Amino acid sequence: MVPDPYVELNAADAGRLGVAAGQTVAISTGKGSVERVVRVNRRCPEGVCFTPDNSGQPRINAILDWNEPYPRVRLAPVATAAETGSANPTAVTA
Repeated sequence: MVPDPYVELNAADAGRLGVAAGQTVAISTGKGSVERVVRVNRRCPEGVCFTPDNSGQPRINAILDWNEPYPRVRLAPVATAAETGSANPTAVTA
C-alpha cells in the first residue's frame, strides 16, 4: 500500500498545467473527482498520468469508467486556504 495518495506527471505536462511537485490537483471525470499530490518525473509519457488505485479516499477507481479502455481525466490545481482566504479548498478554474 502507498501511504499517501499521489499522481505522477511528466515534467512537460506539469509545466503546461502550471503545477509543481508537492502541489495538490483535482483529477476529474464525468463520474466525480479525487485530489492527489503531484509527483513530477520522467516515467510518464506526455499526456499520461499515473496514480495508484489502492490509496486515498475516494479511490481513483470510483471515478473511472471501466468500459472505456483509455479513460480520459482532467487535472486542475487546487487552491489552498491561504490562496483563497477560506478554510475550504476549491479547484481553480482556468
